[in-house]
Amino acid sequence: MTEVQTVSSIGTKISENKLIITLEEFKESHKTTIKEMFNLKPSQVMFKQGDMPIQARTSERDPLEAGLSIVNDSAGGACTSNISAQNSSGEYFLISAGHCGIVGDTYTQGGRTIGDVRQVVSMGGRSDAMAIEISSSLASDFLYTTSSQAIQIANRQSESSSFEGEELCKSGNTTGVTCGTVSNVNYTANYNGESYTEQRLVEHDVTTSCMVDSGDSGGPVYDGSTIVGIVSGGTNLSGGCDNESTDLIFTHIDNALGDLVLSGTFE
Repeated sequence: MTEVQTVSSIGTKISENKLIITLEEFKESHKTTIKEMFNLKPSQVMFKQGDMPIQARTSERDPLEAGLSIVNDSAGGACTSNISAQNSSGEYFLISAGHCGIVGDTYTQGGRTIGDVRQVVSMGGRSDAMAIEISSSLASDFLYTTSSQAIQIANRQSESSSFEGEELCKSGNTTGVTCGTVSNVNYTANYNGESYTEQRLVEHDVTTSCMVDSGDSGGPVYDGSTIVGIVSGGTNLSGGCDNESTDLIFTHIDNALGDLVLSGTFE
């Protein structure tokens, strides 16, 4: 019974027909015990960490999460991690924005090496994405918002389900969590002479005039426990958040994983 004593609250998310169980001590054995005890399927429950101390996005995280600061040790510069994924051979990858690196670049997180870029799709088209090969022990389905392991990703949105008026948030290395409303589901963005089609444009909400800034690239765009996209860029980025209002441009996760021929570890 010691496993059950770690539960600090139980709630529901009606829109997804899920139980939300908050654990004081976040261990796989505790989650397994609870699911077996109440005969819960993974699709019926989402676990959250209770009373989690605030940890910087730059701090070493093991396993990795979407929303962390990752550094290109080969070329310099920081971007933001997205979800973990797998290929058909069972190899594990960390997803980010394709313009953040080239094949062979080495990435670090929290000061230690996590892996090399294995695939990139970032020369125009519908996806701005890359895959960094990582060890299985670093892969996870967690998302960092204002604290570590704040959300456990349960599913991904299908590309056909994206719609104008949808309210989404993103988690990034530079501007943290910002939210807004999708205003265009077929937006064309131009970066470095390349045109990216089928992008999504998210207009900032009333709480902030700046959805995204340099360093947020690659970060997760999400709706609750559903992963929706990969931060690709923003409008008026040349001025930065100090000078311009900036809306978010993102690649849909369905398109990115399709082009990389990968699937999320939570699927």
